[in-house]
Parts: sequence; C-alpha cells; structure tokens
Amino acid sequence: MRPFWHPVSALVLSDPPTLASPTLVKLLLRSQGSLELRYAGDRMVPATRHGVPLHLRPLGTRAISVGEAVVAAPAGIPDLFRVDRIEGDDVLLGADADPDESVRAAIGCILAGTDLPHRRDRRTRRRLRRLRLDLVEAVRHGADRAEDAASTVRDKYEGQAEFYRAAAGPSLDEAVLARMRQVTRPAGSVLVVGCGTGRDCFAIAEMGYRSVGLDFAPAMIRVAREEAGRRGVEATFLEGDLRVVALEPGSLAGVIFTYDVYSFLPSRRERVDVLRMLARSLEPGGRIFLSARRVRRGWDRVVLTILRWNGKSARKEWGVAHTRYVTSDGRLRRSFVRMFTDRQLRRETREAGLVGSAWVGGHGEYRSEETIHK
Repeated sequence: MRPFWHPVSALVLSDPPTLASPTLVKLLLRSQGSLELRYAGDRMVPATRHGVPLHLRPLGTRAISVGEAVVAAPAGIPDLFRVDRIEGDDVLLGADADPDESVRAAIGCILAGTDLPHRRDRRTRRRLRRLRLDLVEAVRHGADRAEDAASTVRDKYEGQAEFYRAAAGPSLDEAVLARMRQVTRPAGSVLVVGCGTGRDCFAIAEMGYRSVGLDFAPAMIRVAREEAGRRGVEATFLEGDLRVVALEPGSLAGVIFTYDVYSFLPSRRERVDVLRMLARSLEPGGRIFLSARRVRRGWDRVVLTILRWNGKSARKEWGVAHTRYVTSDGRLRRSFVRMFTDRQLRRETREAGLVGSAWVGGHGEYRSEETIHK
C-alpha cells in the first residue's frame, strides 16, 4: 500500500538558514573537517526527525557499508539516505520511512558520512512506518486554516520558481499532448492553466499553437517570461487568479490544466464557476483537458475521513487535504489540495455544462454541452 503523503526531505545550513548545495557541503567539510546541518522532513524517521541537527564527516579513503546513513546528491541536491546495496561502482540509496524503490547512483555522488547508527530495514517495515506517519499527519495537521486556502498554494509555488526553472521538458504526459493534437484546431489558441515557469507552454507553442499561460504566482510568471525570451519562443503569459480572470468568449481552441490545478480551488462554487467561464471561452469544437487529484485507493478514503473529523478545523467537505513541502530555509509547510472521487468530478463538470470522455495521461477530456448541440 502506497502512502497518502509523499515523503519529504532536505538538508539545511543553520546560519543563515538555507538549503545546502553540494559545492558548499564539500567546501565546508574540506575547510572545517566536519559539518553540522539541520534535517528537514520525515524520510529518515526514526533515525532522525525534522529540525534535528545532523553531524557530517568526510568519508576519506574508507569504504562505505550497507546500512550506513550518508549524505549524497544523486539528483544534484544534497539529502540524507540509507545505503541499501552496493553494486560495483554503483550504490542503491533509500530512506527509513520511504517505501519507494531505492535510487541507483554512482558512489561518487556520496558527499559525506554521518554519526547516525547503521540500520537495515525491509521494504515492508518502511511501508508500515510510512502509513503510521500518514495517520499521525492526518490527526495532527490541517490545510484549510488560511482565510483563502488557495493562498497556501500560491505561497508554495512562489518559493519554488527557481527550482522549476531548472526542470527540463514539459510536465504533461505525451499522451495528453498527442490527444490535443488530434482534437484541437491547428494554430488555435491554447490556454495552459497553472503554467508555472512555462515548460508546457513552450511545448505547445512548438506544436504550432498560439500558447497562452496563466498562473497566480508572480515569480512563476516572471521566470516564464524570462525563459520565453531566452529560448526565443513566442508565448503569452498572464499573471492572475483563475477565479477572477476575464477571457473572451469563443477565443480558445483548447484549455489544458497542469497537474492537480483544479484541486487547488477550495470552493465547489468557485470550481463550477471557473469551468463555466472556461466553457464559454471555447470556440466550437474546443476542448478542456482537466486534471484533478483523484481518490484511487481505500487508504485515501481512510485518511480523508480522518482529516474531515479530526476536530482541528471546521471542515464540512469530505476530500479536503493538504500537500507538504520544505521551504528554502528548512521549514516544513502545508498547502491546500482537494481530492475527488470520480462521482464528485462528474457532478461538478456536469453542473458546469461539460460533457466528458475517458481520462488519458492524468487528464479528462471535456466539451461544452452547448457547443455540442449547436
């Protein structure tokens, strides 16, 4: 059984509080002989917990061993790992409270050893530990305490713009882009809702469409415009809240939501109004490709039910949850997300006058009922 919340993890310098980089870790170890960082997150529970100091020491010439806790940067960002297996010049890296498959990396990506004790856990134990952490999170924390829960989403992405700038290629599944090619008028205008730093807009522009991106995080739009200029791609980027933006009726050949953006709208009334507005913006034959976080497993239902009745906030709507992330200064924060059953999504899209078809690549394809009957 997979966890409800994805494990999070980072290493933070204490003074000033900021995420550590591989170069800085190497320099400080070389000059000081040892280094203290602060651990942020929960991937390495119970070996260490959020906010606890972590002592690093150089590896020197000694060999690493299975079960050792090490600091490594397999994806270019230092993090704390457990050595699960050594295979020649490669190492498999996991974490004590992360049931995902171990990450394969070159031994050379290991930056330092730690003073944490050796430990060897089977994946089953890691999975059970993760599920227990899910239950603790559900009982202790809520996500809708802000006056406008969507503001917690804006705060999250506002602080992550530079990270997304470095990401390569579109985030959308190729199957979604292929389907859009089939059913959307060539050279038409396509709106990307929640465009972020513009990766999907660039891909859509390269397909021959007039690409328009919308995002309510100013930093994301700033980076998107800079990247468009740097790449020489013609795309329009609008900074604005989807709930209040004005779009010209019949102006769009297609609308595509990036992953889970519909789930960031807190109110059902707002969601239905947004879908109606987008339906009016479609030209005849236009499509909306909608993505939302959907309830797929029994475990999701268990956690969502606990979140509704834990007494921490006045939740009246089943499905309200939150995501978690680590800020650049090492704080563990939470942001709103709404999860849907298929029945709930059908109810909202029908109320907005949309007719849907099968889901492809994490997106449902919808048309305006009015344009179908014209």
